[in-house]
Amino acid sequence: MKHKLMMTMVVSALVCGCFTGCSKAAETEKYIVENQGYVYSTYGDIGQLGEDGNYYNSDYPGKDAYEVPIFETTADLTHDGIADLVSVVGYGSEPDEAVDDVISNSSYGCYVKVYRGTKDGEYESHPRFISRNFHLSHAGNGTICLSKKDGLDYLLISMTYEMQGTAQYDFAAFYVDDEKGIVIEDTYGVEFAVDKDEHQDWNECTHREDVVPLLQEKMTPYLDDSTLLLSLDIDNGALYSCEEKTLEGNDFFDKIWERNY
Repeated sequence: MKHKLMMTMVVSALVCGCFTGCSKAAETEKYIVENQGYVYSTYGDIGQLGEDGNYYNSDYPGKDAYEVPIFETTADLTHDGIADLVSVVGYGSEPDEAVDDVISNSSYGCYVKVYRGTKDGEYESHPRFISRNFHLSHAGNGTICLSKKDGLDYLLISMTYEMQGTAQYDFAAFYVDDEKGIVIEDTYGVEFAVDKDEHQDWNECTHREDVVPLLQEKMTPYLDDSTLLLSLDIDNGALYSCEEKTLEGNDFFDKIWERNY
C-alpha cells in the first residue's frame, strides 16, 4: 500500500484592526497522510507519517504541556541527497522544564521527529515522520538510534523487553520514502526464556545464549556508526544524546549483550 503525503490548508478567519470590519484569512499548514496504517517491526510498532496518525496528532499534548527539545542532529533519512532535521523531544508542564524531568514523565512520553530538508538548506515546518511514544514505564521502553550503513542513513528502533520470565528482543532499520512511506530496510527479532522459576519446561526452552548472538550479529552493522538518540529502559534507566554529549548506540547495547540473568 502506498502512503501519499499531502499538504492540507486549514483556514481560520481573524478580524483585522480596521473600522470597516473587514476580515483576513490566516492559513496554517499541516501534513496528513492518506491510508495511514500501523507499521510494525518484528514485535514493536515504529511510528507514523505526518502529524496526525495512530501515535501522535498535531494537538498533542494539549494546553497543559510544552514541547521541550532534548537533542537535534541531521541525517538524510528520506534518501534524497538532502540532510533532514532529526529532533528528539519530550513534553513538560513548563516550557523550560529540565530534560531529566521531562524524560521521567511517563504520562507524556518522548518522540523522535524527522523534518525533511529542502534544497535551500532549510527544513520543512512539519514533520514527515514521528516515532511511537517512548517512556520509562515498562510498556513504553525502547531504544532509537540514528545509524549509517553502506553510506546511507537509517533510524534504528529496538525493543529489549523482559517480563514474567520471557524476553522479546527485536530491531528494525528504516527510512522514509515519498511514495512508499516508512520503508523497513532490515528487521529481526527473537524470543527466549530468562527466568527458570517461571518455566517448568526450562530445559526445553530457548535461552539467551541460543539466539542473542545472532541478533547481535545482525544489529552490529547498524551500531558500528550510530548515534543513540534515546533509550528508555526499566533496567538501565534513561540514556540520551544532548548538546553537551553525543552517545553511541553501543553505549546502550553493550549492556544488553552483557546481560546473563
